[in-house]
Amino acid sequence: MLTRNVLFSVNAAAVAWLLSFICAPDSMAEVTTPCRSLNHVVFMTVDGVRWKDFFDPKNTPKIHALANQFVMFGNRDENSHFKVSNPINKSLPGYQTLFLGFDEGAKNNQWPRPQAPTFIDELASQWQKCPDFDKDSVAAFSSWQVLENALTHFKPANTSSGPNQGNLPFVLSAGAQPWTDLKHPDDGAYFSKIIRSDLPKWKLSKKDKYTWSMSLHHYLMHPSQFLYISTGDTDEWGHQNDFKKYLSALKDSDDRVDEMMQEIAKSPYATSTTFVLTTDHGRGNKGDFKNHGPDIKHSDEAFLIVSTPEIRKQASANKPPLAISGEFEHRQLRPIFEYLLEIQSLGASHDSHLLDTLRGAHLL
Repeated sequence: MLTRNVLFSVNAAAVAWLLSFICAPDSMAEVTTPCRSLNHVVFMTVDGVRWKDFFDPKNTPKIHALANQFVMFGNRDENSHFKVSNPINKSLPGYQTLFLGFDEGAKNNQWPRPQAPTFIDELASQWQKCPDFDKDSVAAFSSWQVLENALTHFKPANTSSGPNQGNLPFVLSAGAQPWTDLKHPDDGAYFSKIIRSDLPKWKLSKKDKYTWSMSLHHYLMHPSQFLYISTGDTDEWGHQNDFKKYLSALKDSDDRVDEMMQEIAKSPYATSTTFVLTTDHGRGNKGDFKNHGPDIKHSDEAFLIVSTPEIRKQASANKPPLAISGEFEHRQLRPIFEYLLEIQSLGASHDSHLLDTLRGAHLL
């Protein structure tokens, strides 16, 4: 049984033991199989954060301390523009576009799951064919339950206790639904219990601190080649028009991104992991801060930061943050994931402008 401390820190001795196990020759054979990519990706989204708040070093000091390890898009003060790829400027349409690579037409947060396969669907389906496939190698943790309607076109089977994520070809924990860790059932039961005892004031969600803790725990126990982490407290506090708590939630995500990067930096996968962080939509200014949508100015403005092994290799202490000027958008992210994870896409042709830009600058 886990102790409460796992929710906020990781025991150093346990980490050392885990990493020594991960480094063992038999374990390494799993990640060097020629059946799938050798690269790893950690994809993170913070819901409803304005680009100017994110790029203010007072709000994200730890990310800014590592700024020379990132390339940044969306800082309009640097003539860099990154926007959502749908006209709705709401969460579910934004997330569906991110994972599909195109706008399938979602109009609101009650929209059904996508008809086409997402890149996670195709990744998991492709890797299932590998003789050593482990579904723990593809995992997604979300504070908001509805996000599952963006991640996959597969519908979880219904059981007497609710939706069963076990029939999906990847690990998924969305909202406060019970989570089962098949290899460590006591851990899954512990997280499920404490999440249900400490629910946020908004519905269909768990608090971000548990999303981050579950994600880090899963990574240390099952080093995923694709790990997705989606948080929502920033947007929820924004809708409450509580700017102070919105910034506090952003600061907490800043701490957790740094924690995740530091842990992976100590792992055998430090030189093969790419980190990607964005938001699903922007939000209004001044009197419109609590809102976002098709009629709220600035709602389509987003941001993106990317840290690849090549960028970190080129980083130096006195190197200023690299902001790439130009016009970029959500739907251009999918080709980056397909390239890094060697996904043979069955979907439509996708916009590779962002991928081509990074590759052309020798950053990927």
